Amino acid sequence: MTNLNVSEDGRSRDRVDGEEQLLESLRALWIPHQRRDLEVRYEAGELLNEKLGPPKRRQAYGMGTVQLISTELEIDVSTISRIRRFADIFDSFEDFGNKHPDVRNWTAVRTLLSKAGRDPEEPADARVLWAARRSARSIVKALGRDFDRNHPTTTELKADLTELFQLAEQRLGFSLPTDTGT
Repeated sequence: MTNLNVSEDGRSRDRVDGEEQLLESLRALWIPHQRRDLEVRYEAGELLNEKLGPPKRRQAYGMGTVQLISTELEIDVSTISRIRRFADIFDSFEDFGNKHPDVRNWTAVRTLLSKAGRDPEEPADARVLWAARRSARSIVKALGRDFDRNHPTTTELKADLTELFQLAEQRLGFSLPTDTGT
């Protein structure tokens, strides 16, 4: 059986009998789960940081520990990076809870992490250039691999790179050496 109720925005909606009781039962189940989820992520970050050092320090070349963990536990490398930052930024899980009592789920922590550690005085240009540099390094890495040079996407990539170099010339004063044929 349903009842007609008016929501906060003035619109009416049907409600299921016992909906409030259902919501209370779900809150009692879900909220502790979310808290434990965050606690597990924090603890995992602490373990990783103890073994690998602070997240800002790169692993020694060839170690591949993060990739191994990613594969074995089926966790994205980016998530591993975030849980390491989470544990690095806060002295303890309790410290996190005290500083951010309103942050109750991983999505909210990710938003918090994206803002944490940024210098508020840093100009937006620095972030834009950092992102462009990261993308350029990713392109260099991708093009360093073996691939089919006759793939249909190659033509599109050449056009994109041409546009990129034109922008680099305009915005950065960058130019490629010209081939003089000598």
